[in-house]
Amino acid sequence: MFCWPGPTPLPSFPAGDQMVMNEPTPNPPPSPGPPSGSKLPAPQRRISSSDLLAGDREILIDHQGETYRLSVTRSGKLILHK
Repeated sequence: MFCWPGPTPLPSFPAGDQMVMNEPTPNPPPSPGPPSGSKLPAPQRRISSSDLLAGDREILIDHQGETYRLSVTRSGKLILHK
């Protein structure tokens, strides 16, 4: 006949120690930065449309031998035309 060994006893803790249940887990340590010597991408330049247009509603942009037209619509959106 098989006999079940019974309940497993709980671990004992030294006096003054407490076991706290459902305590939030601490945040993992921050990941280290990129390895030394690795290249980080350069931040992109940002130019405001008002600086680019300088008060005009339309400008021409030369790019790789082609001319593009950047214009502002009546609703204030930008359109780039080839």
